[in-house]
Amino acid sequence: MYRFDLSHDYKSSISEKLATLHERIKSHAPGIDRIRCALYDPEAGRLQGLITSTTGPFERVPQSSERMGTSALYRLASRHAAPLPDIPPALTPSLTEALAMPADGAGSTFSFPLFHQDGFIGFVFFASESGSLFDAMTRDQLSLYAMLVGQLISNEVTAISAVVGAVRLARRFSKLRDGETGSHIERMAHFSRLIAEGLLEELPINYDFVENLFLFAPLHDIGKVGVPDQVLLKPAALSAEERALMREHVVKGRAIADQIIDDFQLGQLPYVSILRNVVELHHECVDGSGYPRGLRGDDIPLEARIVAVADVFDALTSVRPYKLAWPNDRACAELEALAARGRLDARCVRVLLGAREQVEAIQQRYAGSEKNCWRANWRPRSC
Repeated sequence: MYRFDLSHDYKSSISEKLATLHERIKSHAPGIDRIRCALYDPEAGRLQGLITSTTGPFERVPQSSERMGTSALYRLASRHAAPLPDIPPALTPSLTEALAMPADGAGSTFSFPLFHQDGFIGFVFFASESGSLFDAMTRDQLSLYAMLVGQLISNEVTAISAVVGAVRLARRFSKLRDGETGSHIERMAHFSRLIAEGLLEELPINYDFVENLFLFAPLHDIGKVGVPDQVLLKPAALSAEERALMREHVVKGRAIADQIIDDFQLGQLPYVSILRNVVELHHECVDGSGYPRGLRGDDIPLEARIVAVADVFDALTSVRPYKLAWPNDRACAELEALAARGRLDARCVRVLLGAREQVEAIQQRYAGSEKNCWRANWRPRSC
């Protein structure tokens, strides 16, 4: 049975394809116990771990804290700066780390460089417990398989590129109608990722989930393009009729998300459900009082529960045309109260409030230029 170096249940298409390829490779070279892809990050000047397919004795290798999802893969590939076949010499120290061999040092490895659009993006490593597996014939065979791995990753990069293009287009379009700032979008996306990363060890998610949530979180309110200005930008409390109109943005947003998926032919990608759920369900509440479906508890997708917490926190601590920005302490107390009342996911709230240093760093990095307004007694317009 083939097992993967992923500790959770979400499986990305690229890791599944690598496992299939691993099985094929073992039919020709049974001693290949581990395949690992590592990408080059030119900004950090080092290799970052991506995915691993592991069988046999290498199952005891511990998890890497530098695993990446497919969105991170796109960002690295799109930034590559080294022309073919130039491989940055500064990578030498991180090559040994990327191999992640067992602690006793047993075994042998064979590496092959990966390229995308004529630029170096990383390596694929083949590892064996045997110390003498990689003779000339085996290396020749593995070189061909390495090119297949490179093509697999290149195809994934192309698919991710289409998603990123769609997201950027939708974000630009939504900014034309939404009174919220680009700083808000950046902050809540980073808050969402911070929460998701904090849940990695206790929930069945992996870094693909984290990175794709970060990619799609900014589109949570894209349906507001269909909300009238007098409602969307009203500097006062909404009437019952206006609240009903505002609530329609999640249904309209789902329709827009479906259109993006259809237009860019993304329906087969395994993570587009995150986009749909974030857009449609981020106003569902744990106690069932939210909308549009009145879902309860774990019936609400995790991505929607995470975005709800991130969005409410940033709304509380940001200026709007109808409210002052709250200080963090007051906003944190409000999140705890909402979690206690069953409105927000208590686990997501706990993770965010336990990362105050990172939260404040995000706020400083993506600080907006808005000035405080008059309405200090505002409460969030969400669930």
